[in-house]
Amino acid sequence: MTEKPNIAEVAGHFTEMASRISGNQENDFGGAFVIISPDGKVTNGLFLTAPDIPMFWSVIKAKMEIAVAEAAQAEQQNPFGMRR
Repeated sequence: MTEKPNIAEVAGHFTEMASRISGNQENDFGGAFVIISPDGKVTNGLFLTAPDIPMFWSVIKAKMEIAVAEAAQAEQQNPFGMRR
């Protein structure tokens, strides 16, 4: 079983993204995302130029597909959730 992430640290990632967005007022806003898995792994991104909408979602989808593959590989290497 994985340890629960610290809630203050989890919230901090969203606060950090808000600061990054606010700090880039001279640039266009092209979108942003913060995703935190139950085990605390963070995936985030800030687009400073507006990609087309399908490209924005494609980037997020690709990042999620990588995360799913990594999680599956980790589970396959340690199927019983035992710590090493």
